[in-house]
Amino acid sequence: MATAGDDTGHLGTPDVIGLAPLEGREDGQPSRDKYVRPYIVSLFESALEPADASSDERARYFVVEVSKLASEEKFGFGVGDFAWEFCEAIIAIASNVPHCNPAQDVLVQAVNLIKTEEAQNPIWEDFDEFGWSVRDHWDEAPGLEPQALNNQTYTATEWLNINSFAARLLGQEVEKWLNFPIWEIRRALESPLTPAPDASEEELIHMDTVIRVATEWMVQSAPILLRESMLNTFADFNESETAGRPYCGGPLWTGAGGYSLERWGFWKRRLAEIRTSVGENLDATIEDALEAMTLAERQLGHGQDPHSPSEYSRFFGCSLPGCLVA
Repeated sequence: MATAGDDTGHLGTPDVIGLAPLEGREDGQPSRDKYVRPYIVSLFESALEPADASSDERARYFVVEVSKLASEEKFGFGVGDFAWEFCEAIIAIASNVPHCNPAQDVLVQAVNLIKTEEAQNPIWEDFDEFGWSVRDHWDEAPGLEPQALNNQTYTATEWLNINSFAARLLGQEVEKWLNFPIWEIRRALESPLTPAPDASEEELIHMDTVIRVATEWMVQSAPILLRESMLNTFADFNESETAGRPYCGGPLWTGAGGYSLERWGFWKRRLAEIRTSVGENLDATIEDALEAMTLAERQLGHGQDPHSPSEYSRFFGCSLPGCLVA
């Protein structure tokens, strides 16, 4: 990650996985996470090497090898402690894997394997804390005051990548977090985004980022978001001073909080409106989001499985041979 205010990560080669910064070790006596993380990163890189392996095969290799690593005594972890360190490492990896790169799906399948087939392994008994670990990182979004102990925030590119990871986990029903999409879609579609004529480069980058992040949630998890909209999820959430208003709307949304078909329709209209006022660099991104929403509606209306790979998987990124490790 970069220090707050650093946007150097906004532009980069979209298909290159930049894991090199995660592999270095500091001089002296590093903390346990800095000591074990290079090993986890190295195993992930090894999982990506076979050119003819499927995402499932890569994920299985990664999980098996990481489980072996966790059983080694040299790290000094107690039973279950390794899971927390792995959570932090996999989030760091996800932030460095481009959102369009199918290596993101390797990470998602690895999480799914740990939560299902490896659930009884004592090494992973604390992996149910994964959601809390991800939530902690949401305080490090670009544009927010740094809340982390290391006083850092994610760059624009890292934030898009980590949202793609979280959106894929939701879209493939590995995780059930429904607060993150509302927060990110609200920032982009329920708040005024028209840049001033004299907008600074930082303001333009911020607008670009929030739009890309919101559209990524649509592309990766539109069927789930539509389903929850039909169920009016969180519509009856009891807002209070202690509970807060996590599912409320932004300034442009005057309807009820939570998910609803009315809010879904508003999001879709806003995407179409925004498309006419942003640069050409966002046109394809917004088009993909609108197509994903329309496809989810069409498949639901026809009684089809909205997760059908025949059409929907074309939104999930490039082919795996394009993965490059820098």
